[in-house]
Amino acid sequence: MRDALVDTIDALHFNRYTAAKLLIDLDCYFTPKTFIPRATPFDKVKDLAEDGKSTWKPEDLAIDAVFSLIFRLPTPEHKLIYYHSIITETCKIAPGSIAPSLGRAIRFLYKNLEVMDVELLQRFVDWFSHHLSNFDFRWKWAEWLVKLSVMGNLKLTYC
Repeated sequence: MRDALVDTIDALHFNRYTAAKLLIDLDCYFTPKTFIPRATPFDKVKDLAEDGKSTWKPEDLAIDAVFSLIFRLPTPEHKLIYYHSIITETCKIAPGSIAPSLGRAIRFLYKNLEVMDVELLQRFVDWFSHHLSNFDFRWKWAEWLVKLSVMGNLKLTYC
């Protein structure tokens, strides 16, 4: 599934709007029972799994595919700004469905900053600052205060 999304994103490198729209409409291109309905709350996914239904969230797969391209080592296929723009466009097109998935991805990455490769850490910081600048720097900053105080003792060494 990720390969199909990555190939689509890479093939449409000349048109971020179309790439973003295809990611948003991902569930339209597969059989109806492949994905759970868009914008299904994450806490409801477990209930669907118990009923034997699919637990694939199309917006989670879209965000995962874009981040896999941002974090491709040693270098991404295209300029990082292209991948940044795709995430921004998906948030503008379908904020109600993409925002929760993106928020979970950001929180996961933030929790793992201490073990990330320095290059990937820098890419995350660059992307996140660029992303926030497109949305008036709005974020739930209070939840990060504890993590920041812990990381205050962390010393990163750059080679």
